[in-house]
Amino acid sequence: MTPLSRIASPPEVRARLAASLLLAAACLFWAGNFVVGRAAAGGIPPAGLALWRWVVAGLVLAPFTARTLWAERAGLAQAARILLALGLLGVCGFTTLTYVALNKTEAINAALANSLIPLAILAAASVLDRERPRRAKMSGLALSLAGVAVVVARGDPAALAGLAVNAGDLLLLVAVVAWALYTVLLRRVPGELGARLGPLGLLAATIVFGLLPLWLCRLGELAFGGGPMPSDAASLGVVA
Repeated sequence: MTPLSRIASPPEVRARLAASLLLAAACLFWAGNFVVGRAAAGGIPPAGLALWRWVVAGLVLAPFTARTLWAERAGLAQAARILLALGLLGVCGFTTLTYVALNKTEAINAALANSLIPLAILAAASVLDRERPRRAKMSGLALSLAGVAVVVARGDPAALAGLAVNAGDLLLLVAVVAWALYTVLLRRVPGELGARLGPLGLLAATIVFGLLPLWLCRLGELAFGGGPMPSDAASLGVVA
C-alpha cells in the first residue's frame, strides 16, 4: 500500500494540474508561432521578425519586471556572462534560426523538429552536467518519438525511407540544439539571483541580454540584402 506521506495533498494536485496545463498551453502557443512564422515567410525578414517579436515581449513584461531588474542590476552585472549566453541561445539563436528555417520548410516540419527538444536536452544535460537520464524519462521520450514517427510516416513505416531533408530542416535541428543548451544552462543562473528575480524577472533579463545579439543579426541581415520591416497592419499583427 502507498504510505500516507506519499499521497498528494489537494494543493499538490492543483499545482501539478496547473503545471500540466501551462506546459500544454506553451506547446499550443509554439504551434501557432510556427504557423504564423511560416505565413510571414517571404514578406517579413526573419531576423527583423525575431527582433521585434522580443521587443514587444520585453515591453509587455516591463511594467511587471522593470523595478526588479533595476534593483538587481548589480547581480545582473555579475551574472552577465551566463545571461548573455542564455540570451544568445534562447532569445536570439533559437528564434532567428526558426524563422530563417521557416522560409525554407513547412510549419509542420518545425513542429516535428521541436519534438526532438526533449532528446536534445537529455543529451546536453549528459554532456554538460554528466546527468544520467532515469528509465522513466527515457521511456516517455521513446513513446513521444514513436508518436512523431507515426505522424511523419502517416502510418506507413516505409514512408520514412523516402523522407527528404532540406536546408530549412537542418537549420531547425541547429535551433533545437540551441534551445537544449539554453534549457540546461538555465541551471547556471545563481540561485539567489534567480529567486530574487522570479520567473518573469529572469525571462525579462534574458530578453534584455538577448536583444544585443538580435540587433547584430538584424544589422547583418540588412547588410546582406534583407529588406526593411513592413509596417502594414497584417505585418504588425504577425509581430504582435
